[in-house]
Amino acid sequence: MYTHNKNHRNGNPRKSQWSISKDEEKLCFDCSKNNQWLNEFDGWGLHCPQGDILWLGWTQGGGKQTFIAKFVCAKGNKPNWHGYPANHQKHVHDIPDTHILNKWLQEKLIKPAKIRKIAKGQTCTL
Repeated sequence: MYTHNKNHRNGNPRKSQWSISKDEEKLCFDCSKNNQWLNEFDGWGLHCPQGDILWLGWTQGGGKQTFIAKFVCAKGNKPNWHGYPANHQKHVHDIPDTHILNKWLQEKLIKPAKIRKIAKGQTCTL
């Protein structure tokens, strides 16, 4: 089950904000699920509506555009997922796991130099 979190759509300066529609956000999650980019309680996604990676949101306070989504699962009786635009430069927990980065590299979604920058928490643009 996937739930849209209003805190990432209401302009809250302390939270990253989606710039894509709710439908596109859900498609991003579905893509992550289908491509096995999710672990038991977290995962990452990319917004690739036509095969090319596109921006999907802004970091906290309208800072920088980001193209990586982070998805988290609330623990409970039923899995309940929500997501937000990740800020891999500011928050180490927003850096995708190494095996996810390796999948993106193997699938030729992101070039090696960009993968290295993401893994180190460095600035990385499309």
